[in-house]
Amino acid sequence: MRIKQISVDGLFGIFDHVIPLKMDERITVIHGLNGIGKTAILTRIRLFPHL
Repeated sequence: MRIKQISVDGLFGIFDHVIPLKMDERITVIHGLNGIGKTAILTRIRLFPHL
């Protein structure tokens, strides 16, 4: 089973994110403004891979 998207509701009490993952290329680039939560999302994925 492969993860097809990552969704986060209420990050920092403000942001809702849906990140579709590239299934064919197998590489997804996540970009955005500073403070939007990119590192926070990736850290949670690394810390809780079973969720």
